[in-house]
Amino acid sequence: MKIYTKTGDCGLSSLYTGERVSKTSPIFVALGSLDELNAHMAMTKALWSDETVKTGTIYSAPGAGAGVYRDKACIMPPEYTGPPLYYEWFAMGITLTEIQQDIMDISSTVATPGSGDRFFNPECIKVIEHMIDRLDTLLPKLTKFLIPSGNKLCASIHVCRAICRRAERDMLSVIEPKSPSHVYINRLSDYLFVLSRFVCMSLDIEETVKK
Repeated sequence: MKIYTKTGDCGLSSLYTGERVSKTSPIFVALGSLDELNAHMAMTKALWSDETVKTGTIYSAPGAGAGVYRDKACIMPPEYTGPPLYYEWFAMGITLTEIQQDIMDISSTVATPGSGDRFFNPECIKVIEHMIDRLDTLLPKLTKFLIPSGNKLCASIHVCRAICRRAERDMLSVIEPKSPSHVYINRLSDYLFVLSRFVCMSLDIEETVKK
């Protein structure tokens, strides 16, 4: 199968239904934003992977399964001298990959007008809400607006959050408000906000507060 087909040279592309529509269609605008979000999520994973070189992998003592760390800081090797780290820090790569898969499922929904949400599992909404609540319990209370800041990983998460908001706006041109896909993308931007704060906390980076 060739990468290029030349069928899009006329400015049209195919939906999953087989219908050919303009590449400037609101459907493809929304799909482009979702694709851009997914690509930036990949960059975020790469930056997280670079940081794990510094923090190490989760300490694997006998009997120390992942569940041990869900409600308290991980037990780290003696040579580690950084701030307390939680299970969610080490699971971030897996979590982001699962979110990328969800974005692909939502893209399938957008690319198939009239399909409802048959490509997307609405249970994923509960999962992401649980992750938001979990991270929020670990973070210091927020009393002022924050300016996007931090290291490259934190900044990358903020970029994902901003693109996610745009993707939501674009999607609302082609899907119903309050549909599972819409609700998930709305929650995802909230998750990315608390995730950026969680990364700052995990790496002992001071958040920049608006004066």
